[in-house]
Amino acid sequence: MLVPAYNAADTIGDALESALTQRPAPTEVVVSDDGSEDDLGRVLSGFGDRIRVVRGSNGGLATARNRAAAVARGDLLGLLDADDVWLPGRVAALTEAAAARPDLSIVTTDAVVVRDDGPEPRSYYDVRHFETEDQETAILRNNFVFGAGAVRASALSAVGGYDPAARWAEDWDLWLRLLLRGHRAGMVRAPLYEYRRHGGSLTARKVDLALGVQAVLRRARPLVETPDRRSVLARTEREWAVAAVRSARAAADPRRRSLALTAARMGGHSPRAWARLVVDGVLARPGGVR
Repeated sequence: MLVPAYNAADTIGDALESALTQRPAPTEVVVSDDGSEDDLGRVLSGFGDRIRVVRGSNGGLATARNRAAAVARGDLLGLLDADDVWLPGRVAALTEAAAARPDLSIVTTDAVVVRDDGPEPRSYYDVRHFETEDQETAILRNNFVFGAGAVRASALSAVGGYDPAARWAEDWDLWLRLLLRGHRAGMVRAPLYEYRRHGGSLTARKVDLALGVQAVLRRARPLVETPDRRSVLARTEREWAVAAVRSARAAADPRRRSLALTAARMGGHSPRAWARLVVDGVLARPGGVR
């Protein structure tokens, strides 16, 4: 199991206990300390030899996961974020699904979504669709694979691991490279992961996410071979360009507006679409166009 961690001293204890108390137990739990500056080391030392720890300078989630994967010994690499929890039975469900379906390179489960005021009434896949047919097209529209599942080590290695350039949406980037090369993903319907979403996400972070997704989608272009799928990808890029510009406008941050428009300009939009983006990102201000 791979657990990337950056300044996660306050949350990683629950995450690790949830992994170590699985039955059957995971082959190993590898924590990748991504240059933390908090008290993470002391917390990890309390787990002794129940976990393996690798350390490096801060490079983001993709780099941290690659660091852990490089030393992991398992054939199926489970993914756990340092502020989330694996619920009882998840190791068993993922390993059984992977054994039953050797054609799957990615296996995930449904998840319970927990916010600061408690769990949401519906699970992650109660409100989302997991595509089972045309996964190559579906992954160009949205990231339908819940990221904290498991990936076969051989598949991860075949595509060069996570892309360190993907500082946002690094899981979507990986799924794109796998599914567009013919790999397949599967999902266990049981909600066996506790996805903890914390409040206080700033509008500025929405801009950075949208910019990061645009970069991921641009890098996927060479993998898209058919005109129909290129059209699907172009549509998704346009939508994320609009999201970036509108979020930047809401943030009232001139630097981020400039970044959003620069990224949008790289998307090959029509003159009309470009004009709309300029209006949204430059002329508009929070509260409406003035």
